[in-house]
Amino acid sequence: MAEQTPGAPDDVTDAELVDETPAPTPDHSDNSDDDSSEDVQDAELVEPAAIVPAPFVPGSTPDLTLPPPPAFDYTDAGVPTLDYVRSKVEGRLGTAMGAEELARAAAKADEVEKARAEQEAERARLAAEKLAEIRRSLGQG
Repeated sequence: MAEQTPGAPDDVTDAELVDETPAPTPDHSDNSDDDSSEDVQDAELVEPAAIVPAPFVPGSTPDLTLPPPPAFDYTDAGVPTLDYVRSKVEGRLGTAMGAEELARAAAKADEVEKARAEQEAERARLAAEKLAEIRRSLGQG
């Protein structure tokens, strides 16, 4: 079944429809309704100017002034706020508790390392005794 275009007569083929449609000419635009008689003006393409950085002078620094940081932790009179003091105290308390915990962990790690060294020495002593026993048994045999 052939597909029908809405609003087009059924007996016109696509080829006939294309033959009847006028081709646009180069000097006319597709907007044939536009009857403006404006003159076309030629334009010249201009490349954008390259960005040239300021010359570098050795030994100089650029003039950078940073604004002062906001003083949320102090009042206008220069007194620290309660929240600021509380956060400082909590931070120091946390640091002290963490240092104590690390000290305990380090002591425990030292004990584990000492026990491992003792086990290694005991294994080496037992291995030497076993080797001496094997050598004696081979020498007597």
